[in-house]
Amino acid sequence: MLRATRPPLLSAPFGETVSIKATIAAVRQLGPDLTETDCELTERVMFEAIFLGRFVAFDLHE
Repeated sequence: MLRATRPPLLSAPFGETVSIKATIAAVRQLGPDLTETDCELTERVMFEAIFLGRFVAFDLHE
C-alpha cells in the first residue's frame, strides 16, 4: 500500500494541497487489487502527505 500512495502525492508540488478523494482514486487505479478500505487509505495518504510536505483536503464525502 505504501508504494501505491506515493506517486499521486509526489505529483503535487511541495506545500500544495492534495485531495483525499482524488488521491484514493489514483491509488485504486494504480493498485486495483488493494484490499484496504477508504478509511485505511485516508490514514495512509494523510501521513504520507504530511511526510512529503503536502497539505490534505478531506473531501472524500463531497
